[in-house]
Amino acid sequence: MKRKTDCISETGLLSSSRDGEDSPEEREARLKCLIRLHQRLLRPIVWDTEAPAILEAIGEGSGAGSAVLWRRDLQAPGVRLTAQGAWNREVDVGSEEDLTDSAIVNPLEANEEIRVDSIAPDDRPEIMNPWAAGTVFFPLLSKEWLLGVLAIEFEPAPAGESREVRDFLRIAVNSMALAIERSVYYRLLRDSQERFRQIQKMEAIGQLVGGMAHDFNNKLTIIEGWADMLLSRMPEGSEDRQMVAEILEAATRAASLTKELLDFTRPRGFDARPLEVNTLLRGLWSMLTPLLGETVDLRIREADEPLWIRGDSNRIEEVIINLAINARDAMPHGGKVEVSAFKKQLVWRGEGLPKEMPNGDYLCIEVSDTGKGMTKDIRDRVFDPFFTTKEVGEGTGLGLTTAFAAVRQHEGWINLESEPGKGTVFRLFFSLISEDEQPVTVPGDEAAPEAPAPSARAGDGAILLVEDEKVVREMTQVILEAKGFRVISAANGPEALEVWAREGNGVDLLVTDLVMPENISGVDLARRMREEKPELKVVYISGYSPEIDGLECRDAETVFVPKPFTGEILAKTVRAVLDAG
Repeated sequence: MKRKTDCISETGLLSSSRDGEDSPEEREARLKCLIRLHQRLLRPIVWDTEAPAILEAIGEGSGAGSAVLWRRDLQAPGVRLTAQGAWNREVDVGSEEDLTDSAIVNPLEANEEIRVDSIAPDDRPEIMNPWAAGTVFFPLLSKEWLLGVLAIEFEPAPAGESREVRDFLRIAVNSMALAIERSVYYRLLRDSQERFRQIQKMEAIGQLVGGMAHDFNNKLTIIEGWADMLLSRMPEGSEDRQMVAEILEAATRAASLTKELLDFTRPRGFDARPLEVNTLLRGLWSMLTPLLGETVDLRIREADEPLWIRGDSNRIEEVIINLAINARDAMPHGGKVEVSAFKKQLVWRGEGLPKEMPNGDYLCIEVSDTGKGMTKDIRDRVFDPFFTTKEVGEGTGLGLTTAFAAVRQHEGWINLESEPGKGTVFRLFFSLISEDEQPVTVPGDEAAPEAPAPSARAGDGAILLVEDEKVVREMTQVILEAKGFRVISAANGPEALEVWAREGNGVDLLVTDLVMPENISGVDLARRMREEKPELKVVYISGYSPEIDGLECRDAETVFVPKPFTGEILAKTVRAVLDAG
């Protein structure tokens, strides 16, 4: 784009009038206007309230009759202007004008001022219609972008009555453009600092909660394991059996809560593959309809074109379902929930996106509702762990926190807009992938059906059990021995290596915790033992997620069992690993 140095060209409209000189009194008055203008423009500006005074200083200094400022929405595609303020003129502040296809866009972006009477009536955009022939439209430009337009009406003579007027307008227009650009950067810096504080807070809470959840899972493993064993020994219909069953059910609910905590603190691994958004949305209808109920009008709007991202469809579905359920809860008497997808072009870093997400095209998934909306206090805390507006016992306060973590795991971003009584809109942003990354469908290429789960038949193998939590270790040994396995236990890595040195030839399977003291993790332990016995099979158990220490469970000889687990689950897993291969 060809640009001139100044916002008012030496060869343009203003140079067409005489180069007369002002009187000393006029120069002094103009200088005072310029000082007043700079005093306002050199500090942070609240444009909605201060624009009229700024325009008044420009109008008085140039001898204009009225002036209006339009700011460009840099987050929207094309050139969309919004009325920001006016002086000596009735303007609907906040009204919008789309100049994308207008004849005046190219001259403005080329840094040329435009007089209304230089544009044929049929070519004039709506923004020019209310103005007199002497009105001049000045572009407000940064180094890269058209930031806005300043309209100044001169009555009765055209602009540029003197060289001093031209100089004044040149300084005023350039200064206003710089002030607008500075306002944009102030907002971006403020948003960036707020995001940084939020991420720091969530990371600190995540570390604390992660450690607590790990210890909690160990305790739940004990409860579930012994309760499951007791339940298997009690006759059907007995009162004691019912009480133990309720204990087991409560432990299962607690385990579900702990899983949410760990999903937040250490987002689980996800199966990232090319994903087309409309295919995803079509699959959501059958899941959302029964969840939202008959009082909610569900609408799903697909994108106008295929939009591909790289992600885990299950995780993105979980996020959308979570947002839709929150929307339902915000509309106790019914309402409308809309899930829509479209391409969003960001020509300026907006939408509260972090700096690592560059300008360009994104997939935007919106989940909107007609509910009661949120106050600013709630909006500011909505992604905080354990924050909820629901009644005690009705929510964990982790739904939006885990949604935030899931979207960030996709290197995307999530934000919201909400006002009391005006509903809420959540927006998810994901980077689009190129056509070269999109899959080529091969007819008949279908996934093989899953094999049926093995039964927990009696064991006939030797197991080395390594677990630093004594009660968990003792319970696990009892469970496995009850299934017929021979179990040798150790409390940590060094102790396990001593056992291995004595009895390694007779061990068929290693069952080990992932995180243990003595600087030897479960992964390290398995690696050392497999150096001597490559065919050794391994089952990892942990209250953490399997991604810790880079663990990957993708072969038949290495699997992961999350804590808490029941005796039946552990026994089936051990049996399956021993029988494999």
